[in-house]
Amino acid sequence: MQLDRLRVVVHAPAGVLAPERLQRLLAREAESFADALVRHFAFEEAGGLANAVAAPNASQHRRIAALAEQHRALASHAAELARRAAEFDAASIVATVEALARELEAHERDEAQLIQGALGDQPSEAD
Repeated sequence: MQLDRLRVVVHAPAGVLAPERLQRLLAREAESFADALVRHFAFEEAGGLANAVAAPNASQHRRIAALAEQHRALASHAAELARRAAEFDAASIVATVEALARELEAHERDEAQLIQGALGDQPSEAD
């Protein structure tokens, strides 16, 4: 995913690129990441995630709603990162990128657990 590329850029050794060139690269990567994240979340909310849970029960509905709320927060954080990347150098936003990466990884685990649980609740094709 584009998060890996963004991480490579923010962790680039000092002097590997001219500061202006590195800042432009950082800004492009951060914007690309934010855009891809919004598209990914839109797909999930348009049915990608909900279709994985064929007949959600009340608990699963709440989890899907919580995941959608996380989508909004993560997209907002990624957009803020893209704005900051255009204004600051990579070294100043490493912690922000890593925090966002941790949030996104936790979110992905939550989604995977929801899908795994739903698949375990589904009748098998032989039923």
